[in-house]
Amino acid sequence: MKHVLSLILAGGKGSRLDPLTRDRAKP
Repeated sequence: MKHVLSLILAGGKGSRLDPLTRDRAKP
């Protein structure tokens, strides 16, 4: 269960960082 939770948390963080990096990349 711990592995599943860690994967979900990691995926959530990644999805949250994606839009931030995209906004920064925009001129």
